[in-house]
Amino acid sequence: MDENLPYSAEIDMYLEVGGRQIGVSSCLVNRIRITEPCDLPAGPVTFVIVVDGVARKRPFYLRHGLSKDRAEVEMDPVERSH
Repeated sequence: MDENLPYSAEIDMYLEVGGRQIGVSSCLVNRIRITEPCDLPAGPVTFVIVVDGVARKRPFYLRHGLSKDRAEVEMDPVERSH
């Protein structure tokens, strides 16, 4: 890596649900934007963010599911049991 260039991380985001990955183009607190909107009923999903090859996963609940007609989606964090 060239020391004179600013660092830019490689970032990928997606939802994991039912063995498939659904691309996420942006996220803000409990709202995400789906890359290619699709139909999916309300239910649990895993939000995955990969930064420079390191994945972090967090469970969420899609309160209204996904729709082909709506790219922006609200989701609620799932409390982790200790």
